[in-house]
Amino acid sequence: EAVPALRVLLVLRADGVGGAERSMANLIVALDSLGVGWDLVTLQQSRGRPGPLAAYRPRVLEFPYRSSRVTRLRQLLWLRAAMRGDRYRAAIAFGPHANGLISLARSRNGSIAILSERGDPYIRERRSWNRWFMWTYRRADLLVVPTERLAAEVLWHRSRPREVAVICN
Repeated sequence: EAVPALRVLLVLRADGVGGAERSMANLIVALDSLGVGWDLVTLQQSRGRPGPLAAYRPRVLEFPYRSSRVTRLRQLLWLRAAMRGDRYRAAIAFGPHANGLISLARSRNGSIAILSERGDPYIRERRSWNRWFMWTYRRADLLVVPTERLAAEVLWHRSRPREVAVICN
């Protein structure tokens, strides 16, 4: 089988049931129809029933489910190495956890970093969380958000990703 010339790395926290997983499954169908190669990495094993990605048998990094600094560091180093080479033209992340790791793993001479936020991260009671999002977004080549209102809010907060695109859920 011929290897597609264009290949992307898709990153998601887990492959369970949810909106990010459904959006990722839709993206995979679109990439397949365009002849774009992809590898899907989930950062933790699913603990629930199989979701829309189960049919694709995503590659699951063998990291434990629990959240720890060592686990995050191992994930970050793996993603940084994957994005630094010439295997992937872009890395596309869905959700805050994957977005943050892709943002940190991004290198200037590696893959393009595309972050996708599927909800509204600006929760008024979480000021430190909001600062994390703004810093993460600044490092992105492209930020995809679900609404025009959220795109305006991201730009108002001066998060400054290079580009902001609106793709509805």
